Amino acid sequence: MSSFVLKIIACLTMLIDHAAIIFSDHLPYALYMALRGVGRSAFVIFCFLIAEGFIHTRSRGRYALRLGLFALLCEIPFDLLFYGQVLSFSHQNVYLTLLLGLLGLWGYAALREKGMPVIGLLCPAVCALMAELLRADYGAGGVWLIAVLYLLREHKLWQGAAVLVLLFWMGDWLQAFGIVGWLLCLTYNGRRGPNIKYAFYAFYPLHMLGLLFSRYIL
Repeated sequence: MSSFVLKIIACLTMLIDHAAIIFSDHLPYALYMALRGVGRSAFVIFCFLIAEGFIHTRSRGRYALRLGLFALLCEIPFDLLFYGQVLSFSHQNVYLTLLLGLLGLWGYAALREKGMPVIGLLCPAVCALMAELLRADYGAGGVWLIAVLYLLREHKLWQGAAVLVLLFWMGDWLQAFGIVGWLLCLTYNGRRGPNIKYAFYAFYPLHMLGLLFSRYIL
């Protein structure tokens, strides 16, 4: 699969997951759990795409800036949808997690190039701590997930094992269904596909606004 196809899958499974949360009172429990299980793949795919994007981007600085900008733009829709408040500091949206994961890779790569790969591991560790302190979505586990997808990209068996461990760390048994997202990433063929990256960036806040409207009219 190209990164384009993986992004479509990630966006659709994220929509399914969030819709199940928002409309949980209207769903049979079995259906709710099934939809949440499908949604577990989304974050793993997004993390994989961050790791790949870090490798292939022409400008890591502009990449980080885009993630930071959308982290700010998405916070109000995120808080309105999940907490019913314009701003809530109890939990921050996933773009912050993705940004911290990218910054952790950037710091690691810079120190590795200077011959200090072991010390470089402190960079994702610090970013993971920041994710916990800032209460970013998925917390430290999310940052480490991005890190292992990058660091173990040449060792798929170990990578899969590390992903599964982190998924259990980040949640209950349901979170482990995210391993399906990792399996889908194994089909990545290194191709980008159609370049409509800003449409994918915009999907995150737009789908939350759409769910907000749907909940209002229902």
